[in-house]
Amino acid sequence: MTVRARSKAAVAALAGVLLAGCSALGQSQPTGTGAEVAEAVEAVEEPAPPVYEAIDLVPEELRGAARATVAQTSVLPTIQDFSASLVGVGGPSAAPAEAADPDGGDGGEATDEGSQGTRATRVSDRDDADEGTDCSVEKCLALTFDDGPTAGTEDLLDVLAKRGVKATFFVVGKNASAHPEILERMVAEGHTVGNHSWSHANLTGLTDKQLAREINRTSDRIEQITGVRPTVLRPPYGSTGPRVAAVAEDAGMAQILWDVDPRDWKVRDAHKVTKRIVQKAHPGAIVLSHDIHETTRDAYAKVIDKLLAQGYTLVTVPDLLDDMEPGETYLSQ
Repeated sequence: MTVRARSKAAVAALAGVLLAGCSALGQSQPTGTGAEVAEAVEAVEEPAPPVYEAIDLVPEELRGAARATVAQTSVLPTIQDFSASLVGVGGPSAAPAEAADPDGGDGGEATDEGSQGTRATRVSDRDDADEGTDCSVEKCLALTFDDGPTAGTEDLLDVLAKRGVKATFFVVGKNASAHPEILERMVAEGHTVGNHSWSHANLTGLTDKQLAREINRTSDRIEQITGVRPTVLRPPYGSTGPRVAAVAEDAGMAQILWDVDPRDWKVRDAHKVTKRIVQKAHPGAIVLSHDIHETTRDAYAKVIDKLLAQGYTLVTVPDLLDDMEPGETYLSQ
């Protein structure tokens, strides 16, 4: 073989160089005739040729996720399941997820797990958005709140209403059922209500049937309460993947993550929460917070005042992103 011939030629050449070097230095040549050198060269054992294996670098799971192309160059799709929560998601978002109720759960509000919502080719909430805001021109930022509602969410709504600010609330289905009047107020005051699953389960760890129920049951309940079916989904823990994307697409919802995280679930200090949000804010940002924490709610009067003073227009996620593709994942504008 070519590799073998070249290796022996190299050995023979090296032997020649050694002989010539000895002559040039006036040293006696190494013992051994040319024939012996040749035999030594022939005796060189070649390493076994490498064995190559074909490796499929694009397994079916990633092929399925590859369809999640991004409508805007600054938006990154999530194309794999996360085995753990994203950094910064915590509080109830960081605690072990409650197991999805395989039988539809408590209270009787559940709908058939086969409910698919409304499949859409493009998500748009423009009927509810501020038609006077153009976030392609203005310095927009979206405030988002997870895990509620709780009774304390009313205080946050008061802060928003006093300043004329709109936000997006990703509600847990069980909490929404416990506080329907708060969801009604959210919609009446121009906020967007998004889906955050029924029981805050890690969706990527569920069966297909449980996954569909967690998402569709929540959308059904939100629609029953408010008359508006959600068009945005935030998977708990930020944990998503091809199966979650497929259910979201069938339900006509875009997946909304975030790119500004004050870690309010952990710091539990209104001053620090305020400082972190204001320092990390940028045009087109999606800010994550949790309205279930009193320290977070206490922070937001100053957060909003500081952001408005810096020239930000605070809008809902649909207003920030305008047209969104169902199933796609967005972290910012």
